[in-house]
Amino acid sequence: MEQPRVGGRHRMTDAYGRNMTNAEKANYYSLSPRDALAYDLKNLRNIYKNAGLYNEMLPQLRQYARQYIDYMPNIFGKGVR
Repeated sequence: MEQPRVGGRHRMTDAYGRNMTNAEKANYYSLSPRDALAYDLKNLRNIYKNAGLYNEMLPQLRQYARQYIDYMPNIFGKGVR
């Protein structure tokens, strides 16, 4: 996700900077790794949908999820908490 010096979609994510309240951060940081990945992917999907880029970005989002699962299957694999 691009992050130029000014602007950029990365700054639109929930987990960026001060985009979450302290309560939201506490909830986010209490998620299992698998649930945190799902949360982040849903957040990215919404950002790309609002930008009209969802269909273009869907293959990359799927690849991103697969890479995490392949890289750390003991953390992100099905049924793991």
